[in-house]
Amino acid sequence: MIANAGGKRSAVDSRDRAGETTGLVRRIQESETLRRSGRLKELLVYLLERTGSDSETAVSEQDIGTEVYGRHPDYDTSHDTIVRVQVAQLRKKLERYYANEGAGDELVLTIPRGRYQVQWHHRADTPSGMVVPTAPADTAPANLVPLSRQGKVARTKVVLAILSGLVLLLIAARFVPALVSWPGSLAWRSPSVAKLWSGLLVPGRSTNVVLSDPGIVMLANATGRRVRFSELGDRLFLSRVAAVAGEEQFKTLLQGVTAAQLTTLSDLELVRRITALGISDPGMMNILAARDFRIRELNAQNTILVGYGLSNPWVEVFQQSTNFVLDIDPTTKAMSVSNLNPRRGEPAKYVLGDPKASSPAQGFATVALLPNPTLSGKTLIISGADVPGTESAIRFLMNEELWEPFYRRIAVNGEIPSFEVVLAYRRLSNSSGNVVPVAWRVH
Repeated sequence: MIANAGGKRSAVDSRDRAGETTGLVRRIQESETLRRSGRLKELLVYLLERTGSDSETAVSEQDIGTEVYGRHPDYDTSHDTIVRVQVAQLRKKLERYYANEGAGDELVLTIPRGRYQVQWHHRADTPSGMVVPTAPADTAPANLVPLSRQGKVARTKVVLAILSGLVLLLIAARFVPALVSWPGSLAWRSPSVAKLWSGLLVPGRSTNVVLSDPGIVMLANATGRRVRFSELGDRLFLSRVAAVAGEEQFKTLLQGVTAAQLTTLSDLELVRRITALGISDPGMMNILAARDFRIRELNAQNTILVGYGLSNPWVEVFQQSTNFVLDIDPTTKAMSVSNLNPRRGEPAKYVLGDPKASSPAQGFATVALLPNPTLSGKTLIISGADVPGTESAIRFLMNEELWEPFYRRIAVNGEIPSFEVVLAYRRLSNSSGNVVPVAWRVH
């Protein structure tokens, strides 16, 4: 037990009330807020165990990265921010739990900012930095944040660095939306866009956003062998660097880039624009690099996958179900979209930047909306071979003028079926021009 200057109890040592806190922890883990977030539950259990076994010894970011997320013991926490991201996500989940299902709990579990230890507090004594609403769970819709709390909505911090020609974006813990009720805004301005995204961002349910992983691409290019989704769990793919031929300086650089959390500006732009839709609480989005995603999360939740098979191995899970596959042509080594069953007038391949085409600056991207493997949710796959490709797909899905005509073509009684589409765009330096659907299938 920790006492403040006035002698008033401000925190409860979990060892003092082990029986009571054990039941509360189980209730938190089984709550609607956390029960589908397997990795966050693992993190919570680890923090509780470390706090309970030795509350005087600080838990370090390095400890968590190594013991929970399988990082190498000497990994660089300034490049790999997985622990900060996940702890921030867990902190937001706990706040959400105590605002809803746990609104009547007397004991409140907190993770103080700047630390990696959990604390139990009596609700009345909760530290000022921790938001624990006392209103009943049904006083406001779960997807809305009162105006008085907008300043406390999590914000996105993006740390930028340049490494080997890549934009190194470390996804940090916080997001910046001014949340509004989408029925009064987005649905009025862009009804067909609202129809698409409201099926993926469901209030009260978590949605995974799995970003492409340039580090995996660089490793595959250096070794001549791509990383498969089945290899991501134990991180054995990181050991491939040792077998790479070349100077030690190059191998050291490759090791650092491969071990780091990398993504691209277009992936971050997608996260920003999803948040700005105002459809759902950003605290319900689990934003992960492909290497940190797991099949159980794909099976249990709605998921948005960004990238193609080389940059996001999870896309491979669905390649048996799709007709249009964006990947590297094994013969020409050029990026192309394979059309596995061409219809009349359709080519067998859409080649990106084909010098034989009338428009050599032509680019292509693909989008697919499919059921997840257990048919319990939806998976949206946004595949661009580069930043302009991903940007073109994002604009197509977010712009009413671009999306609405396609929506009218595929909708069945106003509902959006499973579909896949090839998008053509003109490459303009590092951006993309007009986006046009050139082929599609409805499942």
